[in-house]
Amino acid sequence: MANNPVQIVLNHEDFITAPEKARGGPTADPFKGRDEDFVSHKKEIRKQVAVMAQALGASEFGEVGYARVVLQESALAKSNRPVRAMFPVRGSIPVGAGNLGELFYRVTRKDIDRLAETVESAEETARWTKDAKGNNVALASPARADVAAIAELSLPDPQDKRDFDVRDGVEWLDDPNTDGRYQVELFEKITEKVSRTDPRAKLFSTFRSLVRDIDRSAAHIDADRQDQALLSLQIHQPTEGAQLASAIERRRARPPTDRVVVHHRDVLNRLAGHPLVRKISLPLRLQLADKTSSSVENTDLRYRPTKRNATARYSKVGVIDSGVDDSLAAWIEARSEYLDLERLNREHGTQVAGLLVEARNLNGNGIGRETDGCLIYDVPLFIEGKFRDSFASFEDFLNQIDLEVGEMAENHGVRVFNMSITADSPVDGGHYGRLASRLDEIQTKHDVIFVISAGNLKQTGRRSPWPAKNGDVLRYFAARTETDPIFQPAESVLSICVGAVNPDSGSHVFGAPTTYTCRGPGLRVGCKPDVAHFGGALPAAKTGLATVTVGGVPIYSAGTSLAAPLVAKTLATIDAKIEDTFPTHTLHALLVHHSELPDCLISPRLRELARQFCGFGLPCGTDDMLTTDDSAITLVFNSALPAVSGRAQIMRFDFNWPAQLVDDSGRCTGIAKMTLVSRPPLDPAYGAEFVRVNLDAKLQQRQARITRKDGEYSYKNEIEYVSFRRAGGQVGFERELIKHGLKWWPVKKYEVDLGTGVGASSRWRIEVDSVTRSGQDFPENVPFSLVLTIRDPERRPIFQGMRRSLEGGNVALRDIRVSSRARPRSRG
Repeated sequence: MANNPVQIVLNHEDFITAPEKARGGPTADPFKGRDEDFVSHKKEIRKQVAVMAQALGASEFGEVGYARVVLQESALAKSNRPVRAMFPVRGSIPVGAGNLGELFYRVTRKDIDRLAETVESAEETARWTKDAKGNNVALASPARADVAAIAELSLPDPQDKRDFDVRDGVEWLDDPNTDGRYQVELFEKITEKVSRTDPRAKLFSTFRSLVRDIDRSAAHIDADRQDQALLSLQIHQPTEGAQLASAIERRRARPPTDRVVVHHRDVLNRLAGHPLVRKISLPLRLQLADKTSSSVENTDLRYRPTKRNATARYSKVGVIDSGVDDSLAAWIEARSEYLDLERLNREHGTQVAGLLVEARNLNGNGIGRETDGCLIYDVPLFIEGKFRDSFASFEDFLNQIDLEVGEMAENHGVRVFNMSITADSPVDGGHYGRLASRLDEIQTKHDVIFVISAGNLKQTGRRSPWPAKNGDVLRYFAARTETDPIFQPAESVLSICVGAVNPDSGSHVFGAPTTYTCRGPGLRVGCKPDVAHFGGALPAAKTGLATVTVGGVPIYSAGTSLAAPLVAKTLATIDAKIEDTFPTHTLHALLVHHSELPDCLISPRLRELARQFCGFGLPCGTDDMLTTDDSAITLVFNSALPAVSGRAQIMRFDFNWPAQLVDDSGRCTGIAKMTLVSRPPLDPAYGAEFVRVNLDAKLQQRQARITRKDGEYSYKNEIEYVSFRRAGGQVGFERELIKHGLKWWPVKKYEVDLGTGVGASSRWRIEVDSVTRSGQDFPENVPFSLVLTIRDPERRPIFQGMRRSLEGGNVALRDIRVSSRARPRSRG
């Protein structure tokens, strides 16, 4: 019986310590002594630097430009990047990144001259030496290593700064669910006061002049209040003239958009030709996540609305959607009145709220994994086709979300928000979206967490139902050309993104990804969606997922936006049940830790597909998250890695393996599962490298023999990432680690089955360490939550023994206290 509470480690700060000093050494030659190949490569890089020098020398915008540096795949790791001689940390100015291995630096003509000198200085003959095992090894100087690390060096091409056809862009801007403005991203924000000696002075002044000169009667440019390097551009029918104004001045009637394509092309080309402009994008077209529903009246579905119990402690969820119908008025605690409530179509929002309140009542315990009843905080912020009537701009929409979330969080204690308003645009693999970035900022500001759907494929683009046999699954996806990417803002790293799987209903494979759920990860890094839940099967007359709609009518429905509230309910229930207030990244960690893939996806052959559609799996109910039986123990660390004198510290937690799982020779058995969720600094200017600090965790066993020169025991890591296996002991490529969402991603999950036993010592330790991006300073601290579960598959009791062992080793533990809660009637 699961009756042992999860244990929180109280004295986590006692285990923060300084890391061991890194042992440096000579730099291995990336070309491994292939001198002829290096000479050919060096000539190409020399040519590229000369082209940059010529272009910058002839520039009418001053002596400053931005170098685009594309790395070799072998140089993706921090230790292999060209930061020794070509772009040293001290002396170079990084301004962002794009796709994986694509970096941007601010450069002057002097910088390019120095780059040319460095390229010339790179020796064309490698130096050879012997390693510790007597093998010949080719070494490289910093210059040779850096030149070898670079695949391509150039100034950005104006034609690459937008990826849409102008004619299509004009049509897109005409859609009333956009704000009708192009998004113009700069490499740097324009500083108000620039000294005459600043090399950027002419760059900034020429950009200001360009803004004034762009057809004074045909354009209006606003600077984003939150991000001064982001501008919005409206090309309208001739009226007042071009301006570079603060967004606060925008609340006035806007003239209609100019539909003359040539006018748009002229403005966009002139902007793209300026070195300061990095990217020009179309605005997001907002939508409610699509869903399909059908009435189930006159069926055998029994439904009596759950009655609210005055003494029960219910979970709280904010519903950012189209509005919730008054048929659920008993559960609506607060409602935003920013929009005209009479104009709302509340169907979608009501279906979402219906699952928050009635999922178990309507669908049983398999789908409704939490007790019915939920306090709803209604935040209607979407009216189909009326975005421009509701908000002056996209920025105003984002600011309104910030205000509404802050109000609900501060005045009502809401910490979980289900958001079904998405963009009709897939995630850009090399660009962290503005909507995702602002949602991250809002979550950090208010210590809340958003639950977002992965997005649904349109009916014409849906996949065939998931095959029953794994071989057929692999053949189907090998032949499918569509990538089915997730929709913005599903890439939001602090949010929980939810995919949809089939419920146990009809002919569809139970637990398999639905025909409509979108596929992650979207970005070139990370694991999205985070988790999955039951979203209703299509095509089917009865989707297997029931909710209620306007008027309290029960219906079958389907969509990722209906899987999301099932996850939001579990998150909010964790928060409601735990008497202490934990940071939201702890809720995130508990959810991921207790998520498992459906049986139909556990085959190693399907590992990659499972990750792309379901992330870490389906979460169980909170009753199973917050207690364990006697054969397991779960520890939670809420801590942070601080910086001491600018140097990042580590956490090192030593403990004894459960005695029942150690034999007389010291061999250890059992199964361990570990989840790490951190809150590192984020910078969207760095594209696929927007996560600036990486935390990683290890579960290490002490080795029997002392082999270190300092006389200390060495430790061997025994735990692996759940979605990645190293082949033949070979370390995976950096790109593969990143691709599988393992490195440079704040959410990581690990697992190991020790089988018949490993090692010869009962001494173990957990270690959490970090690495920063090249040129990135470690912040004051990086918060994290780590969850560790050790269990015995043979179900021997280990909980009490290990708890006593930990407390005897000066570990301060406390039960995570769970509040008692009355259970309202759900079925009658």
